[in-house]
Amino acid sequence: VVVSLTPSVSGLYSVVGSSLGCYSATKNANLILLSTPSVSITPFSSTVCAGSPMLLSTTGNANNFVWSPANSLSSTFGSSVIASPLSTQIYTVIGSLNSCTNVAVATVSVLAVPIITAVASEYSICSGANTNLNVNGATTYSWSPVQSLNFSTGSGVIASPNSTTNYTVHGYNGICTGSTTIQIITIPRPNMTLTAPYNQVCIGYSLPITAQGAQNYTWVPFNGLSSTTGSLVHAAPLVNTNYTVFGSNTNGTVSCFQLMSYSVIVTPFVQAVVSPSISLCLGEKATLVASGGNTFSWTPQEGLNIANANAVVAGPSVSTVYSVEVSYQTFCGNTATVYVEVNPKPIVFAGRDTTYNIDEAIFVFAIGTGSLNWISGEDITCPQCPSTRVFPQNDDCYVVEATNEYGCKEQDMVCIDVTNDFTIYIPNTFTPNKDGLNDVFYIVGNGISNLHVEIFNRWGELIFLSTDQQQGWDGRFAGKDCEIGTYVYRVEYKGLNGKRYIRTGDLLLSK
Repeated sequence: VVVSLTPSVSGLYSVVGSSLGCYSATKNANLILLSTPSVSITPFSSTVCAGSPMLLSTTGNANNFVWSPANSLSSTFGSSVIASPLSTQIYTVIGSLNSCTNVAVATVSVLAVPIITAVASEYSICSGANTNLNVNGATTYSWSPVQSLNFSTGSGVIASPNSTTNYTVHGYNGICTGSTTIQIITIPRPNMTLTAPYNQVCIGYSLPITAQGAQNYTWVPFNGLSSTTGSLVHAAPLVNTNYTVFGSNTNGTVSCFQLMSYSVIVTPFVQAVVSPSISLCLGEKATLVASGGNTFSWTPQEGLNIANANAVVAGPSVSTVYSVEVSYQTFCGNTATVYVEVNPKPIVFAGRDTTYNIDEAIFVFAIGTGSLNWISGEDITCPQCPSTRVFPQNDDCYVVEATNEYGCKEQDMVCIDVTNDFTIYIPNTFTPNKDGLNDVFYIVGNGISNLHVEIFNRWGELIFLSTDQQQGWDGRFAGKDCEIGTYVYRVEYKGLNGKRYIRTGDLLLSK
């Protein structure tokens, strides 16, 4: 006989068997009642994103656990496991204590992860340009980096990166997040410079123009250019031309451009014109004039008052060929020459200043080269005669002018003091050779007083001094004979009229 019991407590159970009125002995069974373990799962239910892990933990008094299903669990044993379901899943754990078991169940709902797709209107752009970025696959979105975007959220944003940038967009669908990355390639725009040594070129010549700051260059117009591509071209236009260069930076099929221009001025060579050749007398000056441009350079500079003007004053000491380079601001110059002939001046000497009494015959004696003419003075007997008698009534000066075969002129003057009561004679040569003739330099005169005589050598050194008319110079200084040569005298005296007179001149010491 089998009986089923559902005891609530432990206890002793007895059984007696009977057959035909007869009873068996009593049999006892001691029933020990074990408690059923308590088992529960935390969390009991949850929602996760597909593939996302979550922790499942047990609570209760069980000490051994078996989990199922095993394919999305980190382990099938233990009080805590990590579940990573790809779809909604019911997880079961069997907890045991002694020989008793209990079961707990938890449901994990799985949400699909958004699949994010992003596209750009332009994947390659020039620096400073922008492109539209659009995304779908979720309900809300956030973008990074945000520095070059007009907005940091939304399904459509505008990107203006300064350099190549990878943009990441996160899409949210409830608690689940998906992301993707889109790269925008930024091509730097050309930052060109144009350089040339000058912007003016003489017709028939070329000018180098250099472009920098781009990968590729295209030049227009082609007239006068050595090439239409490349960073360096040589321009030789026949007329003023504005050249334009297109600089480009290229990546794949996208090119970024910059345009710059350079104007070349074409200047014809000047026609240099200069004054005709001239003849001058030594010491004279003349103006030389050049034309044909706006910049002038004269060479040699000797004898010129200035070397960089169109009109210069020339006064060379010797005959000179002057060249003048005429240009436009130093460009496109040509040279012209002019000959300036310098002729010598004549030599003329009107004689030494002297004193005559009014009753004496007074003559002037001029020597020199070329024709001599007395051009100034009182009562000249023969103005065209080198030596002529004059009749001054008062102190006067006479000017003689010499004219040579070149038409050059030179003048000299002699002054005559006219007195009524004294005369003076100053020799111009003496010979201190002890031959008894003209050995001493004396001042001879009548009616003079307070005589003061000084003799100087060619260095201006005083070598003789006398205040005695009877004391002359014997040609010696410091006890030694002086050298043959020219010396300078200064004679000061008083006439009978009470006036003081000063005479200076050259004295030749000869042997």
